[in-house]
Amino acid sequence: MLAFSFLSHLLWHTFFWLAPYHAVVVDATTSRPLAGVTVQDLQESTRKVTTSQGHFTLPGPTAHFRLHCLGYATLEATRSASTGQTDTIRLLPQALVLPPVLVRPNPPVTLASIGVKASAQTGTLVAPGLQFGILFRPAPELAPSLVEQLVVRWRPNHPTAGRVRIRLVGVQADSLRSPSPYDLIPFAAIYTAAQLAALSDQVLRIDLSAYGLRLPPEGVYILVEGLPTDPAETAVVMQRDDPTPWQRITATDPLNPATYRRTPASAFPALRTAESVTTVQTLVREFPTKPWRTRQTSRQKKVANVDLSLVVRAQ
Repeated sequence: MLAFSFLSHLLWHTFFWLAPYHAVVVDATTSRPLAGVTVQDLQESTRKVTTSQGHFTLPGPTAHFRLHCLGYATLEATRSASTGQTDTIRLLPQALVLPPVLVRPNPPVTLASIGVKASAQTGTLVAPGLQFGILFRPAPELAPSLVEQLVVRWRPNHPTAGRVRIRLVGVQADSLRSPSPYDLIPFAAIYTAAQLAALSDQVLRIDLSAYGLRLPPEGVYILVEGLPTDPAETAVVMQRDDPTPWQRITATDPLNPATYRRTPASAFPALRTAESVTTVQTLVREFPTKPWRTRQTSRQKKVANVDLSLVVRAQ
């Protein structure tokens, strides 16, 4: 009897050590068997695939393997064989185990006033009384966008006089040819000649993201206006027979010549300009009492524009 028990115990251990490892691979969320899963036996350095019912078998009593399946997380495991039983392995769909993803907003789009086939860049003085209106119209394919930044480029002429005011206004309801008198945002930044001269790269970048301004489908005008150095003064209209046409006149009382101050035009800040093929349009007028006019264009169907960029981001 004792000999029989010993023999039975020996046979059971022998069968255990010879028993293979049986398993079925299923989807962890649906419990559906997965066919064609690659099974890499890390002990025997062999490969096989699961059957149409998700089954595979490896030599026992202990199996060390790695499972690969497109769309699922790779799984590596060590399992012991269990006589008469089939192990169940659950693979997680890859979407459930991806690392955290940082969702970024749509990339910004830059609308530039200088287009293709640009000519050599020159400069346009922003003297007191002068106003420039640059119309940016969104392309039909551009999604509704928020205005994020305005970039204004200047000529390095080392200005010593005047100030510059920059505004964003709408388009005149009855004509796309004129800026509206109404501001789109409570923003009218004023920069002195010293501030503009101190720009290391002659580029003024104005952050507008806090205003949440959506780019109107009819467009937006960027107004760049020249102001006197002294806020108490105003620009005086130059007469045709003025003996100093290269100078600009400002005064505390435009009707009293005794208060006139004359400043060389070259002392005021200068916008970078160029001619190019573009749909952006720059208008100019010398005084608010005068009509807007288009800047002179060349014979090559180019448009003369000051160098501005509007950075927008699709919502």
